[in-house]
Amino acid sequence: MSAAADGREAVVEIVIDNYNYARYLPAAIDSALAQTHPRVRVIVVDDGSTDDSAAVIERYGDRVEAVLKENGGQASAFNAGFERCRGDVVIFLDADDVLAPQAAARAAAAFAADPRLVKVQSRMAFLDAAGRPTGVVKPAPHLPLPRGDMRAAELAYPFDLTWMATSGNAFRAAALREIFPIPPEPYRICADWYLVHLSALLGEVASLDEVNAFHRLHGENNYEPQEARLDLDQVRATIGYARATSAALLELAGRLGRPRPDRILSLADLANRMISLRL
Repeated sequence: MSAAADGREAVVEIVIDNYNYARYLPAAIDSALAQTHPRVRVIVVDDGSTDDSAAVIERYGDRVEAVLKENGGQASAFNAGFERCRGDVVIFLDADDVLAPQAAARAAAAFAADPRLVKVQSRMAFLDAAGRPTGVVKPAPHLPLPRGDMRAAELAYPFDLTWMATSGNAFRAAALREIFPIPPEPYRICADWYLVHLSALLGEVASLDEVNAFHRLHGENNYEPQEARLDLDQVRATIGYARATSAALLELAGRLGRPRPDRILSLADLANRMISLRL
């Protein structure tokens, strides 16, 4: 069963953020429209693209709600999309990713089963540029994912926790209203840092073992997963996201009346700082 708190069927809203990904955007929109859940709204935010993205969105007519805005970065696109959300559950889908058909239904069912949940995340599988599965699942199936009340951990070592990237998450809309809008400037890309960390301070989280989202690697991703190489620019960008997110976490903890440390410094953040200093 996937009902909302008042007994009705939950409305799941999928917000697709796009910037110059016209060649991938149809697959993202099609995956959102193909959801098995009966009550899904699809909102497509184009962040001032200079390619054919607007024409791609126009072809879908009234099957999607189109939001065409000037370029302002990913956080501003998330904000513009969330302003139009009136439902119960929100999934943010990057325009170069796709959802499994059951993603909305599984998320809605998880939220309906446990009113304490504010976030539901799922494992993600990787696709190549042509949309073919690479066989890689992140994290690997044998590795456990965080579950339950992670609020103390989020204020102690947030950047050591295994939180999934944008498209691998679903959020309770009521919880998001506590932390939106996202500050635009620190998160022109990687706005999911703000979402996944701050939402975990608002309630419990669930992690589903099924793959419900597919992340496309095509060589033009704004933030590629690091494998065998060391990208110093990415390391330093990560330090910046950690700094901005730490400040936001401490501010939210104070607003919620939760005990908070003077400073947040995860092992991952410490390692990045040492690498940056050394190199």
